[in-house]
Amino acid sequence: MKIRLGFVSNSSSSSFLIYGVSLDQEEVLAALGLKSNEDNEDENDHEDDELYERAENLAAKLGLEAHVPADCDSAYLGASWSSIGDDETGKHFKERVKTKLASVGITKAIDTIQEAWYDG
Repeated sequence: MKIRLGFVSNSSSSSFLIYGVSLDQEEVLAALGLKSNEDNEDENDHEDDELYERAENLAAKLGLEAHVPADCDSAYLGASWSSIGDDETGKHFKERVKTKLASVGITKAIDTIQEAWYDG
């Protein structure tokens, strides 16, 4: 029996590297200016889909990117390091991301976030 230890081209893996924050459902709602539906369980039946859609909407509004892994109760919001402009320093890039997040009331610590997962 042979066991392959190298790269497998048909694997279902995902990864990302951004400068940003991790937000839970409540933080995403607050940044969008929406209220929680926590009291109404019927409205939370599709909470994962809602988090994905809301995080994507928030990212589009801010000109950032969102990553919401499947079966995860948080969203990652920020900018990819590869999006640094040719005329932009690292400091300018960080300030740009911080300013965009602050514009919707997100003031938590911002850092580089690297995530990877495998759906096997």
